[in-house]
Amino acid sequence: MSDTSVAIHGLIHNVLSRCRNEIEEAGQANASIEWQRKMTGLGIGLTLWSTRTSSLKQRVGIVFQPNGNQMAVEMFRGGHAQPFDVFNLEDLNEEVIRSLITRLLVEASS
Repeated sequence: MSDTSVAIHGLIHNVLSRCRNEIEEAGQANASIEWQRKMTGLGIGLTLWSTRTSSLKQRVGIVFQPNGNQMAVEMFRGGHAQPFDVFNLEDLNEEVIRSLITRLLVEASS
């Protein structure tokens, strides 16, 4: 991994960790951070599920997956991933990541 990629993974992990803690402390959902290895590299994501059920079908999540000098973002529900967007590494910051998590929370509540 390049230095930039390592730095972005660190940023994403830190933001996801804070978001996970905030979500769980607010009682909005259970949350976990998960690493995923794919052909393009090591991705990191956040999975949310209801505090009332642990059903895999009810889980929603987001995965940040490296793809060269870009980061692909996938959102999933019940194990079915959908491509969401692709960001240049230099465009990813805490504000962008938090906006994606907010969108995930909206998706989880629908």
